[in-house]
Amino acid sequence: MVDEIPYDEVIDETCPSCRRSVPQGTIVCPNCGFQIREEVPGPAPVSEPAPRASPRSRGGMNKAGFGGTLILVSGILAILTGLYMIVDPNVFIRMFSDIGYTLTNDIIMVSGAVEIIFGAIAVAGGFMAIKRKAWGLAVVGGILAFLASGGLFLGALLGLIGLIFVVLGRREFTR
Repeated sequence: MVDEIPYDEVIDETCPSCRRSVPQGTIVCPNCGFQIREEVPGPAPVSEPAPRASPRSRGGMNKAGFGGTLILVSGILAILTGLYMIVDPNVFIRMFSDIGYTLTNDIIMVSGAVEIIFGAIAVAGGFMAIKRKAWGLAVVGGILAFLASGGLFLGALLGLIGLIFVVLGRREFTR
């Protein structure tokens, strides 16, 4: 069986400069380098976009993960502080009376319960930020971590910094 060669590959052209035979459709002569014809712009080659590196594969901790960790720690501090407020409200009554506030056991215990609720939501938001899912819950968790002020305001500071990192890392979230 004989392989068939397309007609346009059989017929050669002649280079106007060196008069040698060149394949049909040649733009530059392979013998002397003369430009036989202008390059015809064709459709741009379609290339696949480069795959984006996942936030986990970039090396180091990213904004969402770092912020989520801070929010998580702040939430845990809020839960512990809330539990302490419920178990021993007198410590907080004395602490606030030293700065001029008069509070009752009931106010401290209700505040402790609110602190626990805020802390639990902050912990959930911190986990979502670490997993890079549910950006809205991560932001709410950061806000509540800031408001809960667990651990004598260390939690508020951690919650605020974590919230900033989560907001800055918005693009890292899948939903």
